[in-house]
Amino acid sequence: SGTHAELKKKSDKMRARADRIVKKHMDADSSKSDKSGQHKKEKQTVETLLRNADKIDKFLASNEKRLGHSRTKKEVQSN
Repeated sequence: SGTHAELKKKSDKMRARADRIVKKHMDADSSKSDKSGQHKKEKQTVETLLRNADKIDKFLASNEKRLGHSRTKKEVQSN
């Protein structure tokens, strides 16, 4: 839950984390280290991060900002 700006920031952080893990994998592949158990876990983490980021982006695209009922009409958090 959060405002649209907070959710966008969260999505961006998830994608950045996934990119760092993929870059780490590429570096490890070039050095030929064999940690298949760790790679499998990190691959699942990347898939989960990207899936959650996609869900947030889909929510942001299909829902408008919710405004409160106060005089200032500030944005309220979505669930």
